Amino acid sequence: MYVSIRDCMLPVMGKSDPCEALAELGLASVEITVGKDTKLSWVAPGGKNTFALSNDKDVDELKAALKKQRVGACAFLMGNDFSSEDFDGEVKALVATCKAAEVIGVPAVRVDMLPHTKRLNDEEFVKACVKAMKLALRECPKIRIGVENHGGTSNRPEFIERIFGDIGEVRFGLTLDTGNFYWYGHPLEQVYKIIEKYASRVYHTHIKNISYPKEIRNTRREVGYKYGEYVCPIYQGDVDHKRVVAILRKAGYGHGLCIEDESLGKFSEAERKNVLRKDVEHLKSLL
Repeated sequence: MYVSIRDCMLPVMGKSDPCEALAELGLASVEITVGKDTKLSWVAPGGKNTFALSNDKDVDELKAALKKQRVGACAFLMGNDFSSEDFDGEVKALVATCKAAEVIGVPAVRVDMLPHTKRLNDEEFVKACVKAMKLALRECPKIRIGVENHGGTSNRPEFIERIFGDIGEVRFGLTLDTGNFYWYGHPLEQVYKIIEKYASRVYHTHIKNISYPKEIRNTRREVGYKYGEYVCPIYQGDVDHKRVVAILRKAGYGHGLCIEDESLGKFSEAERKNVLRKDVEHLKSLL
């Protein structure tokens, strides 16, 4: 295992070059966000800063750039909407991203299974998600895809069980967000049980934390209960990441612990850098 970070966190370091921000944090691995048009932003040697994963030349150039910069992409992050009327377009972008990940050597693609519209009922939405994943996995025989436990759908174990069963392919698993199950309202001890249950199917992570009053940590809370008030730095929250790391290690997980600290907005610009540095130090200390 190693510590990585989402690309959207790096501007906090005040650098125009993401490699400089990574270096200042002592990191060499990043999750890169991919748009619906398969385009992503990355500052490469020579100044090119936009790449389309649907373009073979761009994929080769990005691979060369990351190699030259000695930066590893721990995952590509997609914000999918399989409830969209343009389902075919969503699948096309997913397949292009997965194929590019295989070429570049990116170990996982993070997908989202949160409907953006009410066009489909629950059953129709599940079937659309399953269809999209089967198509991508068939086209891309090496990639691992991890749905993030996110929002009101994939934070529910019954949803996870359903899609795992219907997809029926071990290369489909989780992007484990260590704060989202807790955000959803699962009692803290139940969060660890859920993580243990699915640890062998974790292919990527997002690491965040929340600090609730002691008396409600192991109670069932409403979804998102006062999140803006209680979200906190990774090193301060209730989720014991030493325990999480031990669970993942036992299950054979060997990829990134990817920082997604959503508490940064609670701090001044000057303080945010130090918070991120402490996040990195804390996670490294667990390894």
